[in-house]
Amino acid sequence: MMERITVQVNKPYDIVIGKNLIDNAVKYLSQFIQKRKVLIITEDNVNKHGYLDKLKYSLENHCENIEFLSLPPGEAQKNLKNVELIIRHLADAHFTRDDVLIALGGGVIGDLVGFTASIYLRGIAYIQVPTTFLAAIDSSVGGKTAVDITQGKNLVGAFHHPVCVLCDTSTFQSLPTDIFEDGCSELIKYAMIMNPKLLKELVEREQPLNKESSDLPEII
Repeated sequence: MMERITVQVNKPYDIVIGKNLIDNAVKYLSQFIQKRKVLIITEDNVNKHGYLDKLKYSLENHCENIEFLSLPPGEAQKNLKNVELIIRHLADAHFTRDDVLIALGGGVIGDLVGFTASIYLRGIAYIQVPTTFLAAIDSSVGGKTAVDITQGKNLVGAFHHPVCVLCDTSTFQSLPTDIFEDGCSELIKYAMIMNPKLLKELVEREQPLNKESSDLPEII
């Protein structure tokens, strides 16, 4: 089952949701990468599950050049030091406004890459590939990006929409249960605030929502 939603902003973009999408990512992303340089930013926990290799394999023969950076995991990576690290990499590789960044990971990577994309050359394209349930329903959508500084969380940021969101629910299967449940908590909050029908469905489920639930794409 695959879902496609168009976000109607000044430059509309699609959110594509389904299983095993990374294996065939070029089918959904080719228009954004053809004859362009691509930099994928991910983190080590995502990398060790093979998602970076799958994404690279799908895209590498369709873009001008593809590179990657893999950062340590955790909120501590969402900082200005890593923004500068990515920007220097882009500048050294002569990335232009026609090229693209890809955020492959959870909310930390999505926020970091989105903010960096918003300020490099006054804004270049980026693609969100969320690998956590929380990022899929929250930070990957809406263009809200930010990094932390010593004085507080998300104090430096910008609104910069992605050109596409590719949400592969198969990546959730490698999540620790508590990390998946972070997304469930956010889902329940959204349902309570604005979707009574969804809340009723969650309460009345025969089996609790889990990483392998077949209706995850529809719920997202």
